[in-house]
Amino acid sequence: MSQDRRGRSVTVAAVGHRAIRATHHKTLELTADAAITPRATCVAGVSAVFDAETLGQLRGTVTYELTVGDRTWAGGTAMINPGHAVADRFVIRRSRHADAETLAVEATGAAADLPRELVAALAEPGQPVAVTITERRSPPPVVILAPAEPAGRLGLLWRNAAATVDVDAGRPARGHPPAARPGSPEVELALAIEQGGIVRTAWSTPPDLLGPAAVTRLHALTAAGARLACPADPVVGALLAAGLPPAPALHLGRVTGRRLGQPDLQQLVSLTPCPVVLSAGAEEAVDVARSLRVLVPRRTCWIDDAALDVGLALAPFDAVAELPHRWSDGPDENDADRWFVVGPAQGGSRAVDLDAVVLHLRDAAVPGRQIADALRPLGLRRNEIYRIIGIGDAPDGEGAEP
Repeated sequence: MSQDRRGRSVTVAAVGHRAIRATHHKTLELTADAAITPRATCVAGVSAVFDAETLGQLRGTVTYELTVGDRTWAGGTAMINPGHAVADRFVIRRSRHADAETLAVEATGAAADLPRELVAALAEPGQPVAVTITERRSPPPVVILAPAEPAGRLGLLWRNAAATVDVDAGRPARGHPPAARPGSPEVELALAIEQGGIVRTAWSTPPDLLGPAAVTRLHALTAAGARLACPADPVVGALLAAGLPPAPALHLGRVTGRRLGQPDLQQLVSLTPCPVVLSAGAEEAVDVARSLRVLVPRRTCWIDDAALDVGLALAPFDAVAELPHRWSDGPDENDADRWFVVGPAQGGSRAVDLDAVVLHLRDAAVPGRQIADALRPLGLRRNEIYRIIGIGDAPDGEGAEP
């Protein structure tokens, strides 16, 4: 396997086999196995040599082509599967089904599209075969927010990061611009961002305790087009991707459009002054977006771009018409959840009468247990809920259920 670092191009070498038929209409595969049966109709080469480190650094839209001798088939385009873990085989699929062995999805060409004369050459045992995969354009940079090497493909990208940034560190001193210090971390960071590289971060506190300076620095990276991955705490990652501090915030978990249409949750979202984070299945995303626009019309909402890539990118949206086109393509069973962030209410930093919030929810017939669970992130204890509702203290103190 060879890699052209300038062009982000990876070539996987394999050989032909007498059982190759290449008649599968949905997939194309190379395998490290030395032998196959005629039932392996998607295989175009055996005894393939894979290098997970180089394949794992490919991202975004790619082209792929297959070469046998002096004949080359331009396979088409595909999207790299962000969760792939290629080891001894890789599959390129027309669909969006993305298991660990699927290198790329949404492919425009499969095994059955190979010219038949080329397939005949592939059926010659030992015939050299090469599949070359090339990024069509420089992918967006990714910032990995983790104190140590994470698991899976993020760990692979972490090991090959182009720059390391201490988000707790101060900015360069005055009089020392990055251009004057060509070997400085600031220059490495600028080059990583420009070239779509991987940036890993270092810090001295947990991500949910990052201070204003660190949040500002991370926001500068995401504003420059970087995606953000926070494997230890995706909720914190969503807030930071929106340029917001990690706390205080209310996390609603995974919701559906129907659940968000119920009065208790509607009032909670509309009355909570701090940022609200939630996720929704791909099939529910448009309905959830519409509901949020009705519930909080004056607050900034962020929505993820649903791109097939590692990390999360959020952008503010003002109307449902601005939803990414990919959202209307029809979700696949492997589609990840979509993330939403509702920004703080105007004046949200001012004191809020939480007693009034509790009474409003009570008058809307929200059970006390749900009120306590929902407002716990805002600092209200359960026995305080009892006091506000007017039914006395909780029987067993703070730990009792209302």
